[in-house]
Amino acid sequence: MNFPLMNAEALRASHNYHHGNVKAELLAVARKILETERVQSLTMRRLAKEVGVTPTAVYNYFSDKDTLIMNIKMELFESFYEIIFPAANRDDDPEDRLAQAGYNYYLFSIEQPANFEILFNYYIPPEVLTEEFLECACRSEELLKEVIRRLYDKYELPYDDDLLIKCFLSTWSQLHGLVTLINTGSIKATAECKGWPERFHMTDDAEVKALIYDFVQKTVTSINHCERFRLAE
Repeated sequence: MNFPLMNAEALRASHNYHHGNVKAELLAVARKILETERVQSLTMRRLAKEVGVTPTAVYNYFSDKDTLIMNIKMELFESFYEIIFPAANRDDDPEDRLAQAGYNYYLFSIEQPANFEILFNYYIPPEVLTEEFLECACRSEELLKEVIRRLYDKYELPYDDDLLIKCFLSTWSQLHGLVTLINTGSIKATAECKGWPERFHMTDDAEVKALIYDFVQKTVTSINHCERFRLAE
């Protein structure tokens, strides 16, 4: 009996599948697509075609698109954390480290806008989330809280976990809000409308860096002031 010969594309797909490379290749190709296109343009069928496997092969690794994006986010988070909180800077002064982390956050958003979009603007239903993903995604809370904890230690101020959580939420919310307003052009539009000096347009990286460093100093001042006021009561 004669069997039909496999074409080159099918042969490559079969070769990859048996060597366990399909999942990594699917993730790599999906990330490549998302570098220039919105998430909505990525489909499981298109991904299968790009990699050279059947749609069934894709579903062997990812039950749906949300699961695929969740795996992409896990890969992105790993590189994101090292960019925002480099291990080499772990022993730096906490104020400097917080300010640099804020500026790194901004740089990541403008240098890797597609990845920033995936990390923070793509909603994954709770029923899809895994323990592994939740542990990975929540590392930002641990890393930022550690810097804040060191700030309190530096100024010998008392704290508990509730206070650290509040400071984490306040710091992250303000920083993310600032970055979003800059990237959408909202600050520049307001500055032009109100006739503010050009240095407040936030169109230059040096301006943004100075503003973030100023924000950190105000945060530190606020921490000191609030704690001293509480102790005086």
